[in-house]
Amino acid sequence: MSLFVGYGASFYKTGDDFEGVIGKAEVAYYITPTATVKLGGIRDFVDSFYSNYYTNTGGYLKYDQMFGGFLLVSLSGDVNWRDYSTTTPYLSDPAFPYSDREEVWVGGKLYAEAKAKAWLSFFAS
Repeated sequence: MSLFVGYGASFYKTGDDFEGVIGKAEVAYYITPTATVKLGGIRDFVDSFYSNYYTNTGGYLKYDQMFGGFLLVSLSGDVNWRDYSTTTPYLSDPAFPYSDREEVWVGGKLYAEAKAKAWLSFFAS
């Protein structure tokens, strides 16, 4: 288990600033010495093109499998809710009202890493 809690603050010239709690929580279960399942959640803020920032709140599920001690294969999926801050005046456009923009993002990832030497590996995502 892991839990990270912090405080985030931003300072922009115009528009809203972020100020609040950020963090990450994760629970890992080792099925075998070479297979792991992880379930976690995250809350953070990120700079945005549409407004000063958006808050990202979501969860993920990840499966890691090691083959022969040199090949790692990982499969993950996540769901995130993004809540954008109020749009700054220079980005406002009546055709695109981003002031109340909220989105749900769903994603998945397949990752493979092969270790050739202790200091050299190759990966694909």
